[in-house]
Amino acid sequence: MQQRLLQKIKLLAELPDLALTDELLSLGEQPTSANVTKAKNLYSIIKSQPVSIQTVHSFCQNLLQRQMGQNILNSTPRVMENFEERTYLTQAFEKLIEDKEATHYLEEFFIFHGETVLFEYLSSTTRTVHSLNFDDAQKRLFELFDISGAPQFPLPPLEIQGYLKGLLNVTIPTDTISKEHSFAQCFLTQKGTVRAKILPASIQKQYPDAEPILKIYAEELAHYFSKKIRFDQVQKSLHFWQLQQIFQKHYKNLKETHNLWDFHDLIEKTLQTLKLDDFDQILLDLNYRIDHLLVDEAQDTSVDQWHVIEHLVQGLFDHHSTDRSIFVVGDEKQSIYSFQGADIRMYQYMQKHISTLCQPWENVALSTSFRSAKDILNLVDKVFEQNPKGLGENVSKHIAYQKFNGCIEILPFIELETPTIDPWPVFETYSDTREPEQYLTEQVLNHIEQSIANGLFLASENRHATYDDFMILMRKRGRQMQEIASACQERNIPYSAFDPKNLMECLVIRDLLSAVEFMLMPLNDLNLAALLKTPWMQQQGKIDENNLFNLCHSRKGSLWDEVQTHYQSHAKTLNQLLQSPLSSAYHYFQNAYDAMNVQCELLHSFMDDVFKRFNLLKLNIRELVEHLHRHPPIFTQTNHQKGIKFSTVHGAKGLESPVVIILDHGDEVSMKQDTVLYDPVAQFWFLKPPMAADTILTAALKEHHQQALEFEHNRLFYVALTRAKEHLILAGLPHEQSPNSWYWRVSNVVKENVIAPI
Repeated sequence: MQQRLLQKIKLLAELPDLALTDELLSLGEQPTSANVTKAKNLYSIIKSQPVSIQTVHSFCQNLLQRQMGQNILNSTPRVMENFEERTYLTQAFEKLIEDKEATHYLEEFFIFHGETVLFEYLSSTTRTVHSLNFDDAQKRLFELFDISGAPQFPLPPLEIQGYLKGLLNVTIPTDTISKEHSFAQCFLTQKGTVRAKILPASIQKQYPDAEPILKIYAEELAHYFSKKIRFDQVQKSLHFWQLQQIFQKHYKNLKETHNLWDFHDLIEKTLQTLKLDDFDQILLDLNYRIDHLLVDEAQDTSVDQWHVIEHLVQGLFDHHSTDRSIFVVGDEKQSIYSFQGADIRMYQYMQKHISTLCQPWENVALSTSFRSAKDILNLVDKVFEQNPKGLGENVSKHIAYQKFNGCIEILPFIELETPTIDPWPVFETYSDTREPEQYLTEQVLNHIEQSIANGLFLASENRHATYDDFMILMRKRGRQMQEIASACQERNIPYSAFDPKNLMECLVIRDLLSAVEFMLMPLNDLNLAALLKTPWMQQQGKIDENNLFNLCHSRKGSLWDEVQTHYQSHAKTLNQLLQSPLSSAYHYFQNAYDAMNVQCELLHSFMDDVFKRFNLLKLNIRELVEHLHRHPPIFTQTNHQKGIKFSTVHGAKGLESPVVIILDHGDEVSMKQDTVLYDPVAQFWFLKPPMAADTILTAALKEHHQQALEFEHNRLFYVALTRAKEHLILAGLPHEQSPNSWYWRVSNVVKENVIAPI
């Protein structure tokens, strides 16, 4: 962004006056003599007073470091790397498991859930847990579950005891019982409601007054069990809250021991700093450094980040400087990062709040799309006209800047083969069954190859399409993405994935690790066999499967002995690796990397990550290898690569492509698998109650979270559709029509003849 800005401003400074006038008009500026002069001088101004472009986290880090230099705060912790955060979160969880204080709470949680579930939720709560004490948490849970304390079991009065003993021969309990107890079953159904008939009809005729009296007690008993299940849920949530506090304590201690902050700490410490008595001094410093504040991608800004921006705006605009301005750019239709803390309601609130702080204020609607063709934008308008949920209060029609029409294709559902299986097979035979994702991959790649072969013309580019012009979008990572990558490799189709890649799954990284393992244990026959099959070893001389089998099958000692005897060129190269100097754990990787001599972006990224881990965590070689397997390094593609691009919709935000293929498997959006609920009032997590323990408030919270999921799902669909410049294609696995199906929503609009497909 910095480079693009400088290039644009430099262009303005170099343009002749007539061309500069046209450029200013295209930017929506009046070409007055003052504006022309300002445009020409802007480059020299920016060179002397650079524009600071940074994330909110980076701004917070710089602010804290400046204030620490002025002794407002005591220490200067380092912001941890992602692998450090995962490491210390894991260590905090291990300490939690061993903590005697947590034993009872853990045992209760593990009755229903596993360690992985607990770790994931505890890790996520480190970014949202606020300073609630136990009493406040309990008070809020009592409000949520509509109770005031532990309910008392209603012992039946003497009159009812007489009826029960005399008429039903039931033993009267002397203490609290469960709902499954035989006594309770006399009055209540399995669901906990009062039975329609407590006494048999014959006894009711004989004792007409008994049934109404027993019904009154049954209502009291049902009310008790209803309260008890809610009270038990409160206790479970309090125990979960205790686990959060213990986990937080261990995680905080680890960070303090290593003098580290995570990204959440940056925001939290900044907010604390902005509330100090020294805020005037901070504000004075910022007042000299900030003239204009621009917030980009505002819809993805988290709640806490907005609080930082709010403090800045309130402080800076109190000075009523006519030369100061704030500019906020955001599109609530593209808010899809709630898992990172973004909240569309906060965006809408801040839109109104900032306008009251900064006068004069102007809301500017940007309806012109410079990316997509007219027919695609027409489709988008019609699709979301039928279901605009989550897109904001005023969903305006799109105006196409491009003059070409574009087109929409809907690929028919593939027919899945369902193998017939003999119910009583005499022999078990292996059948090569294909997964549905394989069928869909084949359909999509065939369509791409056929489109290129038929000379698909791109009006936006004035040329025929190549593989580089196709982008495949999915809702989530998984089997489908793996199948597409595998099929592209088999067909020799170039491709690139724009989603995070686990480097430990890459073959070139595995080859490097195999070389490192050989340096550690040359007598590990299985590892050496794998190493001999790597491209690096094949350069020393081809060893095919038969050669490798003969080596292994006939060996009398180790495989390494056989290699030294029969493949001397390979042995010489491997011996050089064994004899290379090793002064640290990192040198194992460095020597293997130098020996392999492979130029690969993935490998470069991996080596950078290895060096950081070695340098920051002070690990020995075995610990370093184990750490890499336990916390795999992630690589995200940033630069343009050749071939078909595929990604999740989240990963493709901000990208575009002439041809976009959206795959829809018909998965419904649901929070049923969630174990916890977030309470936005008290700002803490508690265990999601079953329906039997629901109250008006908890049911409303569930509905709110479910609605938020569906609204974001709708916005995700909007982002997917608007990645396409000229051609939009819908495909997917067979599924029934539903309001949330992307495939059917587009199909139905096309069938209504609103949009004509290609």
